[in-house]
Amino acid sequence: MRYIAALPDAPDLSGATRESKLIGKLDLPNVSRPAARPGLAFVGDAALASDPLWGVGCGWAFQSGEWLVDETADALLGGGDSDLDTALESYRRAHQKRLGPHHFLIADLASARPANPLERRLYRGAVTDDDVWHAFEAVGARRESPAILFRPRTLRKLAFAPRA
Repeated sequence: MRYIAALPDAPDLSGATRESKLIGKLDLPNVSRPAARPGLAFVGDAALASDPLWGVGCGWAFQSGEWLVDETADALLGGGDSDLDTALESYRRAHQKRLGPHHFLIADLASARPANPLERRLYRGAVTDDDVWHAFEAVGARRESPAILFRPRTLRKLAFAPRA
């Protein structure tokens, strides 16, 4: 409570009542499973549990649930030509393509390793160059795959970005 009270513009918790003990966890592994197997599908954290710092859990759960429905509805309702296992495989591929690169990046950053030279140039370039900023922001907002950081134009900009 002293730590929270010492924060700038800290909320006044003097009248608050703690309802349970504080719970924290330091060892929170990043987990990735195939989102589907024949006859079985996973959504949300059952398929992909990434470092909670990035706040992707609920969003990815809703997105993957929607993708599962999109890919399997015809097979489940009998209105399409595909069988369920084929539809599940399509869902697995879509899940991996859309979320796999983001999960890899998040898990890599969660290792607490020092930033590599490319990352340092990316962070510096995002401050000084609009093109680098737009790529950085699009990946951070998860609208684009981290692969866009390797587009020739972005790499060229990073090559000439000031060293951090």
